[in-house]
Order: sequence, then C-alpha cells, then structure tokens
Amino acid sequence: MTMGVPQIHKKVRGVYKKLKSGISPILFIKGLGKEFEVPEFSSTQSYADNEGILAWCTDPLPQRVDLRQAFCYLIFSTQEEAIQYKQILENANLFKIEYAYEAEMGVNCIPKEVKCNAQVPGLEVIKEYVTEEEEKEIVDYINQQPWNEKTTKRRVQHYGYNFVYGSKKPGLEAPPIPEILRRWAPEHDQCTVNEYVPGVGIASHVDTHSVFDDELVVISLLSPIVMDWHAKDTDERTSVDIPVRSKMVFRGESRYRWNHGIASRKTDVIEGVTRDRQLRLSITYRTLRRPTVLEGGTPVCTCNYPHNCDSQNVNAVCLPTRLRVNDAEEEAAIIATRKIAEESCEDTRKCEENATPLSPTTANV
Repeated sequence: MTMGVPQIHKKVRGVYKKLKSGISPILFIKGLGKEFEVPEFSSTQSYADNEGILAWCTDPLPQRVDLRQAFCYLIFSTQEEAIQYKQILENANLFKIEYAYEAEMGVNCIPKEVKCNAQVPGLEVIKEYVTEEEEKEIVDYINQQPWNEKTTKRRVQHYGYNFVYGSKKPGLEAPPIPEILRRWAPEHDQCTVNEYVPGVGIASHVDTHSVFDDELVVISLLSPIVMDWHAKDTDERTSVDIPVRSKMVFRGESRYRWNHGIASRKTDVIEGVTRDRQLRLSITYRTLRRPTVLEGGTPVCTCNYPHNCDSQNVNAVCLPTRLRVNDAEEEAAIIATRKIAEESCEDTRKCEENATPLSPTTANV
C-alpha cells in the first residue's frame, strides 16, 4: 500500500489573509495606509507611517506594524490586546477593522525548484560584477539618502527622472544620478533603487516599451534572488537565480518579449536546497527613448513583440489599479517625454549643422 504524501505546511511571516470568522492577534485596518493623509497617525502630520501609528495608542502597543498602500496589519502579542485596540479604533469611528491571520503554504505552494543553468534569451548575468568592498560603499551611500515610502510596498529612491508607478512612465526630473551609482551604467539617464525585505516581491511586468530604450541594467546587492520570467505570447515560463553583486543586462527578447517579476515569499529552492531570503537592494538603470521621428512629441517602439508593446498595442501595459495617477503625475510624464523629444531633435539639428558637406564629385559617386 502506498503511503500518502504528508501535508507539510510552512509558515510565511508577513503574508496575511482576512479571517471570515473568529478572532486573532492580527488586525486588518482598511484606510490606514501609506497613500492616505491621516495626521493623527503620522509622525510628520501628513501621510500615515509606522512611527505615527505606534505613537497613536501605546496601550496596548502593537508588536509589529505592516504598513501597505491602502491598509495595514497590526500584529499583537495576544488576542486580548487585539480586541482592546480594535475597540479603541471602533470607538473613534475611523476605519474598517477586521481580524486576520498569517497565511500558510501547503505542499502545492512551496517554491518550485530552480536550476542554476536556467536562461532567458537576451539576458546576460555577470557574476561578481561588484566587489564586497564596493557593495558596502554603495549600500552605505544609499542608506544615507532619503527613501520614498509612499508609492509602493517597497522603499525606493529615484535619480535622473522619477518613475510614476501608476502609469509606468518617467516623471519630473529627480536629483542627478550620483557618481557612486552612475559608474555601473554610465550611459543610462534614469536610476531607481529598490529595497526588498524578505517576503516582498514585485509583480510580473515589462518595462514600458514606448518610453524606455533597448537596454536595461540591474545591479543586485546584499543577497541573491530568484527572478521569474514569463513569455506571454507562448506561455513559456522559467526562473533564474540571480547572484548577489551581479549585473543583469536585458536586451532583445529579455527586454521586450519576456515579463519578469519576483514572487512575494520568504524562501527560494535552488537545486533542491531551500534558501531563506535576506534583505536585498536592486539598482535599475533605464534610458529614456529618444525618438528618431517626432510624432507629436511621442517616442515610438517598433520591436517585434506587439503583444507586450504599448506603441503597437494599447492593451499591452496593464496598469496597477491600486496606484492612482493624479493630474500632476500625468503632466510630469508628458513633460519628461516632451523634454527628451526636444533634446533628441536638438541633437539631430546640431549633427546636421556640423556635418561636412559632400563635394560634387563625392555626391555623384
């Protein structure tokens, strides 16, 4: 008689679901999130933040605050403390509050095993591109700069141009790319630093074709990560283990055809070995597309993958519904695109002015 496979479960801290009934030490609070201005829950009298939430009520004091965009989770030591805090909030008539629980993964949800030799066409992974000493220097610098914590579930920094997550396009000019970051991809003009804590990932996506040029570069620091890839036109899927201190270069298919993302989980499985995720920093470099032919100030992508190309297919880019684009952000994207187009036209004009005229003999060849 064949024995059945035991249903082993592994706890995943930081991944929650709302309880349909009953109580727990975890509260789900809708409306208390990074994107809302709630001065009483803000250390700066503006948008909600962890410090402001912890200061609002210290008896009982949450053991942990998990702040998201439009809601948050408060984790208490006991159910009694959660009940007490819930009652205080309900008396203040501020938010919708429910109980939640930490999700568990069954055997069907355990991360799939990743082969170290998995490849994606057009993707180049250069191992040990950054030394340990250089990594420490970069990380120390990044940690001294201000973080944007109000846009995504990750902390981010933008240089060169801001990145508007609601439209997946560049925004207004940001501080110049500092030399300590620029030297790893000096030809690019937009740089985004992402901080990934264990359990946090990024949805599968392709960087917008119409506004970003042919090559993307990513420097991966502090820890390795498994990146998932999906070619939607054929439904091919694979995963690649990205080493720490490596440089990834996206060209061709990996840039235009394949979507890439990172699953939100705490572990990866590499060649049969389970690896816990650690804090990770990624530095992404992009170049804003310069149009060769100006069509109303809009650069155009003419790649061979229309299923993923917003220049050729209006439904190619799926915008995140949880991130609203306001008028100022939309105008910023238009201004950035127009500025790049004007610079491109000016460069073309200067090249034409400086070109050496052909002699009659040469012209007739």
